Amino acid sequence: MALKRIKLNHATDKDKRARFVVEAEITGRLEHPGIVPVYGLGTYDDGRGETQDALAVIAYGRKRWPGAALWLGGFSFGGSVAVWAAGEARPARLVAVAPGITKIGVTGAAAPACPWLIVQGDADEVVPPKIVLAWTRTLVPAPEVVVLPGAGHFFHGRINDLRETVVAFMGRAAA
Repeated sequence: MALKRIKLNHATDKDKRARFVVEAEITGRLEHPGIVPVYGLGTYDDGRGETQDALAVIAYGRKRWPGAALWLGGFSFGGSVAVWAAGEARPARLVAVAPGITKIGVTGAAAPACPWLIVQGDADEVVPPKIVLAWTRTLVPAPEVVVLPGAGHFFHGRINDLRETVVAFMGRAAA
């Protein structure tokens, strides 16, 4: 899933908002192997519509590949969407990297009933690590939590550590 967002200061400007929609519609009509097709256009919905979109993709995948194990993953905003989707989709595994729980609240989302991993940088400047870590302590079953010291929200300079953490989790699940 790809997401195009309008800058907050442009969202309140009628002309800039209209141009944004026109650009999205034009982009959606382009056909090129290097461009992801646009199948729908909507507005931000506090994660509800985005979660429904994720569930629609999951439903398609389950029809297309029946019997395949579903592993969900998401980063930031997508991490919170994945947590919400996991309650209904019942994945075999879940990975949430720097989940944006202060952007999309996860209060009321069922804790996934599968093994899951949360990776959080302790220097995250977008999602306060203390809030994420406090939330993880309330979850039953508890996720595996890995905190990468010195890592910010985008894991600059730590992307290899992030990759190794996720790959190790995936390897343990496959064993």
